[in-house]
Amino acid sequence: MYVIQFKLFAGRLEVDTIGGDYVPKGSPILIIFTLSKEHTKFSILKEFRKHLEIKGIEWIKPHENLTEEWIIDLETLRTSFNFLKREDLYEKILLEPIFEKKEGIDYITEKPLIKETSLKFKINPNELVIFKQNKQEDYLSDLRDPLTKFYKDHRQNNKCAFLMMICLLIFELICTAVGLESQFLIE
Repeated sequence: MYVIQFKLFAGRLEVDTIGGDYVPKGSPILIIFTLSKEHTKFSILKEFRKHLEIKGIEWIKPHENLTEEWIIDLETLRTSFNFLKREDLYEKILLEPIFEKKEGIDYITEKPLIKETSLKFKINPNELVIFKQNKQEDYLSDLRDPLTKFYKDHRQNNKCAFLMMICLLIFELICTAVGLESQFLIE
């Protein structure tokens, strides 16, 4: 497993990594940001984003809402770390951060307390390949059946040609937006 660990040291974001030739190709990538003491999900995400911006790191950032999905540009991530250069990471993905609190015991009061709060993003390259293949097959099969039915229901080509052209254009736009190749290329 590759690990990219973000920590604050003297108020500055530092990055520690674990990875290299000894990590098998296609291994998961774990991105972690840790703060000492207890934090809310919003406060640790806000702090993480602030320090990413200060450091100029742009391969990971919030998508629309700070506490929900984040965009990870896999190609920029790959080129940012030498040990990831051999990985096949070329897309952008959305991941929701995993929020964890590590508990400990206050030795004076013997009461439980939160020692640190962490954010984690886990990327599994093998799942990305499977997801991409399944996504393309699902979209094509979902659209193939209705289009076949449409052709059967509307045999008079001269009356439905314009409507079919519009449908295929919409299909092409959807395929392009989600990064798929269409089998109905319109020239």
